[in-house]
Amino acid sequence: MSSDDIDALKAQLAAEQARSKELARFLYSMFNDLRGPVHIIDGYIGLIREDLNDSTLIDFIDAIDIQDRQLRRIIDDYTHLAHMDFQTAHPEYALTDLNLFVKTLITDFDSIDVDKLPELARGLTPWRRYISASVTEKHIMLEFLPDAESCAAQIDIARFATALEKILENAIFYSPDGGKITIRTRIQDGQVNISVQDWGAGIEASHLPHIFDRFYRANWGLSRKIGGHGLGLSIAKHAIEAHGGTITADSEPGRGTTFTIRLPLAVTD
Repeated sequence: MSSDDIDALKAQLAAEQARSKELARFLYSMFNDLRGPVHIIDGYIGLIREDLNDSTLIDFIDAIDIQDRQLRRIIDDYTHLAHMDFQTAHPEYALTDLNLFVKTLITDFDSIDVDKLPELARGLTPWRRYISASVTEKHIMLEFLPDAESCAAQIDIARFATALEKILENAIFYSPDGGKITIRTRIQDGQVNISVQDWGAGIEASHLPHIFDRFYRANWGLSRKIGGHGLGLSIAKHAIEAHGGTITADSEPGRGTTFTIRLPLAVTD
């Protein structure tokens, strides 16, 4: 291959990379723009529900609300995907007590004045509200079993909240109504381990190596029914690896799934 051929290939590769970045920029902009109308729809659904007394119309509004939340999940996931590919923002790491982080994330503070919440709780409000709505809808019990010691790590609050929310979302989706999800924190071998265990349908061994791949669905029929689109676990894995961590899954059909996040333990005074 001549030097001219190599130069031509380099120019072609550069052009392809430029097109990929342009596409990522377009997708990020498009899905970001879609968030505005969806948030307005959210607001009007809430206002309409407050003034409704007709049970049939309430059922209609509930059905619209479910589809609206599904649309919001899709928009949010594709926006995160564009973030990942286009690297639109740099992470901002802060020393964080992960026991407090998890407890705050899964606690329902909707009845409390937001202005009186600790700073961490206010920052996690969007994720908490989504988790609270999903848990309430399926009557899921969230159990948190923290390590007795302080579990501190350097994390980007928003990115790590997104990762944990995606893992919880997956557990909620595949848990039966009235089921239980257990979240544990443990310190082991210089790492903080956060596990999320459900007792849902479980995953076949042949699917486990692929569940973190983009758009992969271990159960297409169930995924379509619950509105999954195969991005949540991929987004979670990318966010966790950006923290220098790892995520693994252990599962058995009919006996549920356990996801385990491992992060470097921060040294504190």
